Parts: sequence; structure tokens; C-alpha cells
Amino acid sequence: MSMLGWLRKLVGAESRDCGVELASVAEPGAVSSTQNDSIAVGAQALREGRFAEAIAGLEAALEQHPDVAIHRLLARAREAAGDRDGALDELQLALHLQPEDPETRVNLAERLLLVGRREEALELCDRGIGSSRDTQLHLRLARCLKMLDRLPQAIAQYELVLQSRPRDAGILSSLGLAQAASGAFAAAEASYARALESDPDCVEALHNLALLRREQGAIDAACDLFGRALALRPESIDTESALAHALRDLGRTEEALALYRRVLARRPQPVDALLNFSYALLMSGQLAEGWDAYERRLTFPEPPVSAPPLAQRWSGEATVAVHVVGEQGLGDQIMFASCLPDLLRRATHVSLTCAPNLERLFRRSFRGVELRRDSGTPQGARWVALGSLPSYFRRRVGDFPATGRYLQADPDAVARWRERLDGLGPGPRIGLSWRGGTLRTRGHLRSIPVAAFAPLASASPATWISLQYGQVDDDAARLGEMLGLHHWPEVGGDLDECAALIEALDLVVTIDTTAAHLAGALGQRVWILLSQAPEWRYGLSGAALLPWYPSARLFRQSAAGDWRAVIDAVKRALVAERA
Repeated sequence: MSMLGWLRKLVGAESRDCGVELASVAEPGAVSSTQNDSIAVGAQALREGRFAEAIAGLEAALEQHPDVAIHRLLARAREAAGDRDGALDELQLALHLQPEDPETRVNLAERLLLVGRREEALELCDRGIGSSRDTQLHLRLARCLKMLDRLPQAIAQYELVLQSRPRDAGILSSLGLAQAASGAFAAAEASYARALESDPDCVEALHNLALLRREQGAIDAACDLFGRALALRPESIDTESALAHALRDLGRTEEALALYRRVLARRPQPVDALLNFSYALLMSGQLAEGWDAYERRLTFPEPPVSAPPLAQRWSGEATVAVHVVGEQGLGDQIMFASCLPDLLRRATHVSLTCAPNLERLFRRSFRGVELRRDSGTPQGARWVALGSLPSYFRRRVGDFPATGRYLQADPDAVARWRERLDGLGPGPRIGLSWRGGTLRTRGHLRSIPVAAFAPLASASPATWISLQYGQVDDDAARLGEMLGLHHWPEVGGDLDECAALIEALDLVVTIDTTAAHLAGALGQRVWILLSQAPEWRYGLSGAALLPWYPSARLFRQSAAGDWRAVIDAVKRALVAERA
């Protein structure tokens, strides 16, 4: 038996137990019998879980003759022993010995991703693996590329492997997942169909198709597919957690919470389940437990906000200085900022780091708060994440202020906008926003096609004003023909100016986007148009009011994708106001 075959037998390389490919291990003629003995001792110890002995044996082998594959085995042994930095060092040494070795390149990229060193991993992945015929290596590279959001390249790797394995259901399912992540839903659906045609019981394909159905808003179908996957693999925590998400979307929160609790009892720290468990609690009005669960986001490997260096975290005590660190999107920061007045009444001094395009608005609105660009905590102050403030100040529905106005637009800009709007004619001035979010925040579900707004043209005489940001010139032109919409592109990117325009309006009609939060925080009347499965902050289906913003009224889809009924309800409400 060759050295390669012998090592495969010792460490189980044929089943990838060590996570490395041994293709470049030297053949017997290239090494001494003493080195062979050291490799044998190290490899055997690695296979049996005796990591200290494995490290000693492999180090002895390297002293006699440096070898790329031995460095890779040693990296595996160090990682198993808890020395992740040492494992990275070994792989760097292996790459130095053979810079073009594809196995080492992929090994190192995988481990760099595990420790969050994405740029270095990306550099390795972008160099590719040449003409390697190792399909497993191409699949591992594809997974790395997907994690790095290099989706076209990941898709290309999967398609390359499928040329030789066209009916492999697992690879087809992985291809579909990458296609769905890129927004190519039709292509993803076709890949899943091919996978299930090849293997009707492919759990991965059933699970991933269910995820796609949920992203498309077909929640009932998603639940059915998750159920089929669980029947085949009842122990799958990932599928059970995903089913809980879908049940939550349907408003079946008690069933969802039961599933989340079961998942968390089996695996206490799954990031996705923990976060969505907190959302389900908050949706169902269990605020105290929900906020406590939400706090665990700060313990995640990649938390939404990191602790400032050398700073002690604030835990609700009075008579101390507190520095607040903004987190998440603009809408979240606006919503959570409603707690700043509560904090001002408790702390001796409050400072805040927020998104730069909110600074002018926040500085005017929260007079006692010091706005800082530096996220470091001022000397002597304790720090708290902005999203953590509700866990202290919004633990019951009764804790929400009866009046929602806490932002103040620039009064001079408001007066200027009112004068400009007066020149557009009579009738109520209604702001409109119809598109928002990204693929990852399910923007395709919450955005409304412009054609759906046609019935509003006959609702009542009104002056429609665009509050939309981004590249929407074509949409705005169609709405201009349909509703007489006035669109000023320069407004959308300036939140302080947008706040002044909203203040000058009579009503805002918007999807779930930043405009909804701005209007609610300004105390402006706002009608928010929601998909069947909106974000947690909007509560359970049937609720028409929003405690965060008392001036808001909610219009919900009763069926996935049915915006016609929502727009008809808005039209009736506008007609009723005119009567």
C-alpha cells in the first residue's frame, strides 16, 4: 500500500474525518522510515482523538521533512485541540510551501471564515482552484463563496460539479440555495424540482424549497414542505426552527413558541432560533420575556453591535452617565430612539452614536443627548445598545407613551415645504412610499407594484407627494400619470429634509420602510400597508394600531401577495374621510 493509501486508512480520509484531502502527501520514496513512523503515530493519534500525541508525532515528521499535507494534518490536530490560531499558522506555512495548492487554499479560506477574517478568505477564494478535478474541493469552494456573498461564482462552481454529477440531489439543492440567495427564485425552484425528481426524499431539497416558498409569501406551502422534511429527519433542529418561523408568519405564535422552546432546549445557542424566538414573544405581546430573549443577540458570534473597548455595560441603574450605541437599520434606530427621553430622566448624562444621516434630526429632537461620531464610550460612562433600551422602558404595553411624537423637524424647512405644497393646488397632501427593503429584508414581499395604486386615483381629490428614495424614476413617472404624483428625488436621501416634508403633509401612506418610522415618530398620521407576514413590531394579524406610533393605522394583507384588497381598504378610508 502506498503512503497515500496508508494515511487514508489511518485518518479516514475517504470519509473526510479530518476535513483535509491528502492528495499531496509524499510517497514512500520521498521520506525516511523515521518520518514514516512519526506520521503514522501522529495520524493514528489524530484519528483516535489523542490530539496532543498527534501534534507531537506530526511535528516530529515536519522536523525531518516539511510537507504540505502534514502541515494540513497538523492544522486539523491543533484545531481539534482548541488551538485555532495554531491551526491557521500551519495552513499559512503549507500555503507558503505550495502557494498554488488548491486544497490548502480552500482549507485556509474555510478556517479564516470561521474566525471572521472575510477579506483574507475572499482573496484566497477569488484565486480559485484552477483545473482541479476534485469535485469535493469545488463544492467546498462553492460553500465559501456563498458565505462571502460571491453568489455568481458559487453558482458557477456548483454548475461545474453538476456536469459530472447531473442528478446529485444534494448538489442541486445547494445550487438552488445559492440561486435563491441571489434573487433568482425561478432558477432556484427549477433546481429544487430537479433534486426532488432525482430523490423525492431529499431532505435538503424539501427544506430549501420550503424556505423559498416562505420568501415568496406562500407560508402554508412552506409549512407543508417543512413538515415533509421533518417526517424524514425528525431530529433536524434547523428544519424545526424554520417551521417555527413559518408558523410565526401565519400568526400561529403559540405553536411557534412551543417549537422554539423545544429547539432551544436541545441546542441552547442557535442564533437564528434565539432571535426569532424573541420576535415571536414580542409579536404576541409577551414583552418582558421577549425583550429579555432579545438581549441575547449581544452574545452572538457576530452581534449587531459590539461593546466599546474598556467600557462597562449599563444595566438600568440611575445616576450614572450612559453612552448609547446605535444598531441595525434606520427604521430600527428611529423606533428605539423613542426610549431616549426615558433614559434622560434616569441617567445623569446621555450620549449617542447613531447613523450619520440621523444626527441632525436627533440632535434637534433630543436636546439633552450629546451626539458623538466616535463610538467609544466617554470616560466614566457606561454603554448600552440602542435596541436594549426597550428592555428597561417598554416591558408592558402600558409603558408606551400615549403620544408618539418625539422627533422634531426643522421648523424653517417645514414652513418652506408648506409654502411649496400650497402652490400645488387644493385637497389633502398625501405622502406615498411604495418600495423598500432588500432581498435579505424581504423587500420583494413588502414592496407594492405601482399598478396596484390605480384605484386611488378615484378615491378623492388629493395631491400625492413621493417620499420614495433610490432609483425609482420610472415608477414615479407612472404614478405621476396615474395619481399626479410629485416626485423630488433629492428629498429621499436627506432624512432631515424628508422629515420636514412629512411634517408639512396631511397624511402619509407607506409600506413598511423608513418613511413609516419617520412619520410615526413625528406624530404624523400614517397608514402603513403590510404584507401577510410583516416584521415583529407590527404585532399579530388583526391589530390595526401600533403602540410604537399611536398616530399609525395598519392595513394588512389577508392573503399572501394580495395588495388589491389592501389598496381597496385604503381607498374606502380616503373616501370616508372626505364624507
